[in-house]
Amino acid sequence: MRFYQADPTLESYWRGVILFGSNFATYKFALAHALYDVERHSTLVLLEDLAVPFSRHICEHLK
Repeated sequence: MRFYQADPTLESYWRGVILFGSNFATYKFALAHALYDVERHSTLVLLEDLAVPFSRHICEHLK
């Protein structure tokens, strides 16, 4: 089985963020927290909806 796919799924995108990013990368934790915070009614998360919670979690980590 190949590690990457020619036609990636949403799950494989998330897996790529987690596996290929640095283990100490702040953005991974901020992204995960922000995704939990975003109120959504579908599986689609818009950048406009993710920007504020993501920025807030990045700033909290930097404090």
